[in-house]
Amino acid sequence: MKIAHNYFINFAFFFLILLLICNESFSQSLVRAGLRSSVYGFDSFPDSTWWYNVTSDMASKFDANPESAVIWILGNTTNNGCYLNFPNPNPDSSYSDIYFAWDDKDFNESFLDNFDNNGVKVWLQVEPGFADVSTLIDLVFTQYGHHSSIVGFGVDVEWYKTSSDNNNEGVAVTDEEVESWVNKIRSYNENYQLFTKHWLISKMPPTYRDGMVFVDDSQIFSDMNSMMNEFEDWGKAFAPAKVAFQYGYESDKIWWESLSDPPKEIGDEILRRCPNTSDLYWVDFTAHDIWPENFVPTSIKNDNGTVPKKILLNQNYPNPFNPDTIIRFSIPSIKNSVPVKTQLKVYDTLGKEIATLIDEDMHQGIYEVNFTAENLTSGIYYYKLQAGNIIETKKMIYLK
Repeated sequence: MKIAHNYFINFAFFFLILLLICNESFSQSLVRAGLRSSVYGFDSFPDSTWWYNVTSDMASKFDANPESAVIWILGNTTNNGCYLNFPNPNPDSSYSDIYFAWDDKDFNESFLDNFDNNGVKVWLQVEPGFADVSTLIDLVFTQYGHHSSIVGFGVDVEWYKTSSDNNNEGVAVTDEEVESWVNKIRSYNENYQLFTKHWLISKMPPTYRDGMVFVDDSQIFSDMNSMMNEFEDWGKAFAPAKVAFQYGYESDKIWWESLSDPPKEIGDEILRRCPNTSDLYWVDFTAHDIWPENFVPTSIKNDNGTVPKKILLNQNYPNPFNPDTIIRFSIPSIKNSVPVKTQLKVYDTLGKEIATLIDEDMHQGIYEVNFTAENLTSGIYYYKLQAGNIIETKKMIYLK
């Protein structure tokens, strides 16, 4: 009996350790967290500073320390085809069921530049309609493939060949189709991934999983538990492949608005119930309910708390600028909360000091400072941050 008792205790202890290890690995599966974006999701579209602030804050809510990210929708279904909100990259060519922005202004370019400079990861997504998806991939990456922030391409299957014949829910994609799409995006970058999005598992490819993330954007739940039950089914259906979730819809606000921190509390429960989750995104429709237009985060999480993980000097915004620009930087957690000697200075191309913006001991946190160049000549300038023994320098352009 004693031997059996000891065996049971040892087995229980081993199982507990295994469970703790699994839970730790599950908590670390989250790769990215941020927001979904569309031009129709806001009354007034936010600027790049807001996007950086909000995606940073969303990512900071989770212990796995995910990268900040966006799902950037640049193609919407219209006239049974796809309207791309950028100019035709091949203006001498036309494409069946594909339409382009009327003017030659590229709405997306400045945002993507800002994401490149600030480490925000980007999924480029389309609602294809009856347009050929492989052609859409070519057009999107011809236009934006030079951006380092891009991690992949997304297809909203709800809008894939949608019609009354499929209850306006889109056509289920096949293994052969998604494999061809994965191969197409990998021809631009072997590390790119593909996501397919819907709320019905039956609309997803039956067995193909390589290089894919499966996004559930379901809504209209009576409470969080009913949401989690459905999301858990989604996660299990594709495990061990990665899944992602869009949440925060207006239709669910009746219950999530009573939570103290809806993006975090819902996200934490998703991660607990769906351990193969790689991405979490709050939707743009209610983003201003959580993060107002003037939102500025006070800190970014790391493994030890809600403080920056490392010294970071961001690209000034806007850049080029005239005459004002904002410079943002972070100071990490310092042992025993000791402040660090910090200087932020501006130099011309000859190394002459133009201005001292900061020269003081500073505690951990995120800071921003305004620089005005109205008394300077147009040209290239450099701003240098020195915090303790760490020095970071970036270039900015002043155009009168």
